[in-house]
Amino acid sequence: TEWDFARELPWALAGEPAHAGIAQLIRDLNRLYVGTASLHRYEFEPQGFQWLDCDDAASSILVYVRRSGEEFVIVALNFTPVPRHDLCIGVPQAGSYREVLNSDSAYYGGSNVGNPLPLASSPLAHRGQPHSLVVTLPPLGGAVRRGIAAHNRSHPGASTRIARVHLLAEPPSFDADEITEKGYIHRAAVLE
Repeated sequence: TEWDFARELPWALAGEPAHAGIAQLIRDLNRLYVGTASLHRYEFEPQGFQWLDCDDAASSILVYVRRSGEEFVIVALNFTPVPRHDLCIGVPQAGSYREVLNSDSAYYGGSNVGNPLPLASSPLAHRGQPHSLVVTLPPLGGAVRRGIAAHNRSHPGASTRIARVHLLAEPPSFDADEITEKGYIHRAAVLE
């Protein structure tokens, strides 16, 4: 039903799983906004924003960069109910990029379509950018990506810093002694 200013809000709905997921998404968006200078530092100035893809009306996709000096994030939005697999987007720098927020995450009640692992850019230029990424965009959702180098500059602690990324063909196995009793990956066993 439509909201009626003369009546109280239906507060009981806040406890339903779908509504709780949206509430968590809003909390996480707010934390990301406050904690990521490139999303807010030059909010009303041209150096803080750049379109990467704004003319793909047939696919209903928008991709842009938000900047703060050398730091930047890439925001990609899909306005259709169709996931966009193998979508090429231009990026301004070479490197590995990871999703820092995906509105379609199961955590928010979504279908979990996205890119859970870091993605390496390729040196192929795309839409005026010197490098590109091949991504999956969630249906009716958006994803925010950040370069791993930028993440490490703002998260210098040993427990939050990304030192290296290994993409495995299969998940590590307890039986093959590839996972320690504390749950860490035993690198020597995995990389043999």
